[in-house]
Amino acid sequence: MSTSPRTPRSFFPVDLTPLLLTGWQTNKFDGSIPFWAEVNNLQFTETSIKRKPGRTLIGSTGGSVIRGMQSTLEYDTKVLYVGDLTSIYAWRQNEPTIFNDVVGTSYNLVENAGSTLWDSGSSTWDAAEGGSTWDDGIAISSVWSFTNFGTWVLAADDVGPIKIKKNNETFAELLSGKISGVNITTAGSGHAVGDTLTFSGGSGSNFAAKVTQVSNGAVTRLRVTNYGLGYANLDSLTQGSTSGSGTSLVVRATIPDCTFTRVKAIDKSGPHILAINYDEGSLKSPYDVAWSAEDDPDTWVASATNAAGSLTLREASSELACITPLGEAKAIYTQDQMFILNYIGAPFYFGYETAMASGVGAVSPKSVVPVNRLNYGLSRNGVFMTDGNSVTDIGNKEGINSWLKQNVSSNDYPKISAVHNQENNEVIWYLPVNSSTVNTELSYNYTTGVFSKSYNSNVNISEAMTAGTFIHNITADSSGNVYFEDGGPSSHNTLGLTKAHDLEDPYSVKELTSIRVGKTGTGSPQVRIGWANNIDDEPTFNPNDTFLVGDKFKEFNIRTSGRYLFLEVSSTANTDNWEITNMLIKGRIRGFR
Repeated sequence: MSTSPRTPRSFFPVDLTPLLLTGWQTNKFDGSIPFWAEVNNLQFTETSIKRKPGRTLIGSTGGSVIRGMQSTLEYDTKVLYVGDLTSIYAWRQNEPTIFNDVVGTSYNLVENAGSTLWDSGSSTWDAAEGGSTWDDGIAISSVWSFTNFGTWVLAADDVGPIKIKKNNETFAELLSGKISGVNITTAGSGHAVGDTLTFSGGSGSNFAAKVTQVSNGAVTRLRVTNYGLGYANLDSLTQGSTSGSGTSLVVRATIPDCTFTRVKAIDKSGPHILAINYDEGSLKSPYDVAWSAEDDPDTWVASATNAAGSLTLREASSELACITPLGEAKAIYTQDQMFILNYIGAPFYFGYETAMASGVGAVSPKSVVPVNRLNYGLSRNGVFMTDGNSVTDIGNKEGINSWLKQNVSSNDYPKISAVHNQENNEVIWYLPVNSSTVNTELSYNYTTGVFSKSYNSNVNISEAMTAGTFIHNITADSSGNVYFEDGGPSSHNTLGLTKAHDLEDPYSVKELTSIRVGKTGTGSPQVRIGWANNIDDEPTFNPNDTFLVGDKFKEFNIRTSGRYLFLEVSSTANTDNWEITNMLIKGRIRGFR
């Protein structure tokens, strides 16, 4: 529609600074969203927009897709454990960048890919398959679940028994009849690092180890190379043959009292280790929680003399999928329910209640993140926040939930992981968007309440870990590469494009005459002004209205006009590290069109 031109009105200034910080809301032709309609690699802070920092490669396993990580402090050394489909590797800070220290092997995790849409099929698990497939018959991928117990590290993989690594040993299976660790009772003499040892004594056979540390010929650390079979608890094993000249080494074996042949996930609660959704041979317990004896992760069979035990979450409508801290308690999730597990002391030790919050769940074992006394998570309904009593659907208003349902395949849920980025007050979900590989970061700033997105088709982040022992978050990919999220060079481009803005006057043609930009940091972001005469038209960008902001503060003269206006900010140099802190446009109303 057109009308007679009107007399041009006076110049007007519009301060865009508050709008810069409003985050991503998915649709550039939706007049209800505040500002940004398309973003990539753009980070929103309380005071600025910035190019999202990159990552630094630590090293590589040279193996398959990584599906779990855990850090710990071992003998004053920071250690990172990395699990792929077949092995667990150890990397010690300041050691070579190849993860060639294999501390567990011969595992059989499942990695699956598919293209089933989020909303396909029913919302229930296939009970006939014992919770091992979705209702559409697609196999569920397995992931590593780790937890620390002092300097010990425990792991579950949803395929076999719990694994435990004690001191400097390799990971052993927590399964009755198998050795889970040894203590040196007589250190011997004449030994050297690298000596390989066999042992005799006890009721079993084939236990063997390698010397990894000595003091004046006495052994102080061993690495077990074969845990053997048939031993009894506290069997005394005496060094037999050796590749070196050392003698008289004696160790005492620990045999676990544990019958779990498969465990979904584990966590620590005070002096207990918790396990959810487990098998004992052919006996399946998909709705159960078990805990170890107090200060004894080897003992899981309850007796009158220990504090081990278990309970069934009888209200659970699907198998337990995720366990994570919620304040002093633990939150346990199915795909569409939440339970709260509390320590209550003897004689029952743990009790649970069904959470008051409804509409929550976990699409994967690692899709929920604890932040202070809250959980932020991703369910089949979308992104949520909960304290256990109530739930806030934080992804609905901004259109994020609809975008997720349209672009994420339900078959790939188990590949989704999340971390707490404490430095920037963010929760980040790593998502497979229109792909079977994880190519997108969805971030939510819980201080400002805004979302952002980063997409890179060349990166497949298969696992992420919140900072702990190491000061930075750590990510890993499908090729076995491991990264520090430390603000290193960013390998993908930055883009921010606004919606179609009518400046509260959709019928008039607006002419912009200048734009002022405040910037800090390094690099020169590009700013473009575009126009369109209809709200559903793609913007037209004039080459003369494209500027590089190299100075801390810069004003550019422009001559863009149209009923609807667009702003674009972009950056391509991987060393750029800039922030835009304020922006002001000036112009006038030219008339109706």
